Amino acid sequence: STTLILNGDVPKILPELTGTFEDDQPLESIRDHLERHASYSLRFKTSEGSSPLGEFLFGHGRGHCEHYAAATVLMLRSLGIPARVHMPRSTPRVKQAA
Repeated sequence: STTLILNGDVPKILPELTGTFEDDQPLESIRDHLERHASYSLRFKTSEGSSPLGEFLFGHGRGHCEHYAAATVLMLRSLGIPARVHMPRSTPRVKQAA
């Protein structure tokens, strides 16, 4: 199991962000926020010493699927909703002898 460690002010700032979300539609609020403030990209830089997830949520807003998944889980947890990211194990393809 992998544990996500957040550095910087992300844990302190996150409740300020999620505190503005609609209580009855948390996933819709998260989706709307990400649609407005984030963009999918495989090309971005994270400042040295900063949190990649913090940069995604509160900085440049560029990230890939793992950023979206982790950010969604963190926002749900900030709202008191238990959540986790599941990353399936990939198995390499094995070529069968002809």
